[in-house]
Amino acid sequence: MRLYANYAISHQVAKDMAYCQHQVQSIEIKALFLYTESHPDVVIIIANSLNMMRIVQGYAYHFGQLKNTKVTGNQAICQECTSYPFERDQVNFSFLCSGTLHVAKWREEEIGIGIPFHYLDKIIDGICQTANPMASNKAKKLILEKAAKLGLSNQIYIKLGNNYYTGGYGTLEYHRRINNQIMK
Repeated sequence: MRLYANYAISHQVAKDMAYCQHQVQSIEIKALFLYTESHPDVVIIIANSLNMMRIVQGYAYHFGQLKNTKVTGNQAICQECTSYPFERDQVNFSFLCSGTLHVAKWREEEIGIGIPFHYLDKIIDGICQTANPMASNKAKKLILEKAAKLGLSNQIYIKLGNNYYTGGYGTLEYHRRINNQIMK
């Protein structure tokens, strides 16, 4: 296939892959909300880079930096999003691969992530906890609209005009002005 420059690199990549150590009987693929009587081992999400950023920020809120990721741009769903997260009990992302891009018809700007199920609640909480400092007003308004449609408005706290990159938490100049006012 000529995916790698030589046999040594190909061998190293193959040797370094995470293979499931048990006999797999079957797989079940369905929307997460349909899991009512059991839960999956791994949750796979395909999204754009903005949503992936928010997922990783949610992870980082509770667990710190995402470390020891494995990415080759090959074996995207099977290894990078499934067997590696399952065998290593670790979140891993994937830029997907030619096979899944063409067969599943993902958009070129989409990225995959595999999450061991037991991390999911904390990641979702982290996304919620970091919405005010990280999300734009446009994104926050969308969150508020969706929450209202789902009857969840009373379960979220969203503050417009409050994010770190526009100075909502105070720029250096803002803090200098405040300090000067206090000293007067």
